Amino acid sequence: MAIKIQYLFVVVMLFFYLFFNGGGVGFFLSSMFCFIIFLWDRNSLFCFFSFLKRNLYIVFAFVFFLVFFLLREFFSAFHNDFELENLVFVYRVIQVFLGVIPFSFFLSYFVFFKSNGEDKLFKLFFLVSIIQSFFVVISYFSSSVREFLTLAVIDDRYKEVLSAVLHYRIYGFSTNYTFTMPVFMAIAALFSFIKSVRSNIFYFLFVPFFIFSIYLNARVGLLVLFFLVVFYAPYLIKYSNFYKLLSLFLLLSVFAYFLSFWYDLEVGLNHWFLAGVEELRQLLDGRLLGTFSVLGDMFFIPDGWGLLFGDGVNVFHAERNSDVGYIISINYGGLFYLLMLLGFYFLFVFNSLYLGKQCFWVVFSVFLCLILINFKGDAFYRNEVTTLFFSVFFYFYFKYNFFCYCHISK
Repeated sequence: MAIKIQYLFVVVMLFFYLFFNGGGVGFFLSSMFCFIIFLWDRNSLFCFFSFLKRNLYIVFAFVFFLVFFLLREFFSAFHNDFELENLVFVYRVIQVFLGVIPFSFFLSYFVFFKSNGEDKLFKLFFLVSIIQSFFVVISYFSSSVREFLTLAVIDDRYKEVLSAVLHYRIYGFSTNYTFTMPVFMAIAALFSFIKSVRSNIFYFLFVPFFIFSIYLNARVGLLVLFFLVVFYAPYLIKYSNFYKLLSLFLLLSVFAYFLSFWYDLEVGLNHWFLAGVEELRQLLDGRLLGTFSVLGDMFFIPDGWGLLFGDGVNVFHAERNSDVGYIISINYGGLFYLLMLLGFYFLFVFNSLYLGKQCFWVVFSVFLCLILINFKGDAFYRNEVTTLFFSVFFYFYFKYNFFCYCHISK
């Protein structure tokens, strides 16, 4: 009974940590979660420091980014260019090192040592995805629930933008309705489909709901889903029952057909979705249209030394602004900062090579998703996808017994 209550607590904490990024809530949730896991198992904290001791590059990276930010802001203040908005970079890197990484570690620790069954981490994230899709469906059919959920999680600064898209987007419970939440649901849809083909068809029942959650919120999720399907297609074809794979694919095609029919009834959604398809087709023909035209105008970089070390400007809030993650990073800290940021995440991808093929391909594919969506927004901070990235790595770190000696008994 106790383990069931603990598991329920972990599910609730994971859901809120993934989908609610407002203010300092992330630090509070991460700190409370890690502390409670520590109370349940005192050995967890020893394991965490043992991991850091054997992977000092994480500590060095944290110190490096802090020193870099201090120097960057010192020179900005020296040239009277200091802006309070620039502190968001310091806040985000602290969130990753002192929030996401500890939370993901203690989450994987609990899942590996305290829960039962196979594919325990997948099932946990699968359950959280079901809860999110439930909120999406409920908010779609109930305008009052939708309004309550959106007003509860959206920052007041973006209420005007929210009202402009509320008639055809924004469903569910998430701070990142139009960015990382649909991407997370795309990853959940793909791996649930793989799981249904490879083992239990039960998981397939929820794939349409995950895809529905993507359709309602952001087209970037569909792009990621398409990328993941192409990425994992050779694996599915080689290691799956062909007839089962074909049958489930046909069922998804039928669902897509009915979804397109439903779109014809939903005028706003239909126009928004078809406009995205046309924009993508024009892009393949070498022409920028709609969203891609806007993103094209957002590609600007500093000159001279600014290209290497940045101008210390947060262009997300500047007069000439940009949503593109790469452009935001380059304008603030230059190519040097961008490469260090990508390099830090790549170190985890590289280390996953030693944790088995399954770990590497999952971590690598999620990393590629982050690389892809960073063209849409600033992706390498605390969000659903980065939390998944680190959690998968830590879970396999435990699974392959690299330092399980620190746990006296399982």
